[in-house]
Amino acid sequence: MGVNEIAFVIHTTCFDDSVDFYCESLGLELVEEWREDGHGAVIRLTRGADLELIELEGADAHAGVALGLEVDDVDEWYARLTEAGVKTKAPPIDAFGKRGFGTTDPNGVAVNIYTTSGLG
Repeated sequence: MGVNEIAFVIHTTCFDDSVDFYCESLGLELVEEWREDGHGAVIRLTRGADLELIELEGADAHAGVALGLEVDDVDEWYARLTEAGVKTKAPPIDAFGKRGFGTTDPNGVAVNIYTTSGLG
């Protein structure tokens, strides 16, 4: 008995912008999109962890929710995203044993991108 996979679910009123943010801006893989019995998508975060976007009218703000993405080279990610026009909160900083920066997806979900490698 145990957990085999994690799915982080975001209810959204801006489905297309959300798919573009996660797939085009962040470069994550679109695994599946469906329009039967609702509209949604599954985006691969890492092996065993997916993001599900579900289009819902009246989806509200996502206060208190954040998505953390650990990457190999946070500075490379920062450069790529800012060059693509993605707004970030600030350049990467070192804090809490990590180096990272934050951005916000089209739904208002905080996305924290960080690395722990090379810090010590």
